[in-house]
Amino acid sequence: AAPCESFDSLGLRTFKLRLDVADRMPPAILAAFAEVLLLKNGAADDRRGEALPATKPTQQAALRGANECLIAADCARRAGSGRLLLQSSLLQFRTRPPLLLSLLSKCAASLQAFDPKDDQRTTTWYAKARVMSTYLFHQIIVLCAQLRQKEALAKQIELDAPQRYAAHQLAHAGSQVVAGARILDKAIEVALLGSSFWEQAEAKAQVALKDHPAAADLIALLKVLSEKDYVKVAGEASRLAFGEEEKRHPLALALMRCAAKRSWSKEETQAALTTV
Repeated sequence: AAPCESFDSLGLRTFKLRLDVADRMPPAILAAFAEVLLLKNGAADDRRGEALPATKPTQQAALRGANECLIAADCARRAGSGRLLLQSSLLQFRTRPPLLLSLLSKCAASLQAFDPKDDQRTTTWYAKARVMSTYLFHQIIVLCAQLRQKEALAKQIELDAPQRYAAHQLAHAGSQVVAGARILDKAIEVALLGSSFWEQAEAKAQVALKDHPAAADLIALLKVLSEKDYVKVAGEASRLAFGEEEKRHPLALALMRCAAKRSWSKEETQAALTTV
């Protein structure tokens, strides 16, 4: 890349694909080139959970590896290869670099091209896309929390339309169960951010719990969770989890465990659980 393009990127924009060359390459060569790049940077799983390197040279090496993975994804797309996956090493670190926020924001902005109100395009927005969207916004939430960017986080979550996650009537039932579970995970994550984000968490929970007998009770528990009353959440969630058969839902167990781990008053929490 030109110096003006790679300036202040710390290596994230060191290389770029030459379109005049890539357009002349056959798909087999593009796919092989993409696979080589991914094999070269395939050690990302070994660094899972580690902190981002503190020295500039090692940071540049990690960012250059992510740059090469992005080029590999572009080559695989041009080759029509769906087998090659993008596994950016930047998402494997426990502490994400600030530059990653701009990349994730661009990915989130691209979702605005999908209009949830367009019923003809809803059928193409299948379950895997919904799961990937929840993963994308999970990474944005983690990064904004680490960088203490509360205003940026609020804007990102506001633009994440809950209608985007509504399943089409012709969607595969099994795939929608998986997607619905990820959407509920996201609703819990947003609720844990505090009461100021409660409306966004409520909207996503309503989409995932549509037509469930205990939807109102579970959403009410999510609201209490956003208010950080963990003892009450643990007690009420345990009653739902082990109560009437038709009202049972995995979200109740998830809320019970989440509240029990976060409660400062372990004695009160234990007492609330033992009364069930």
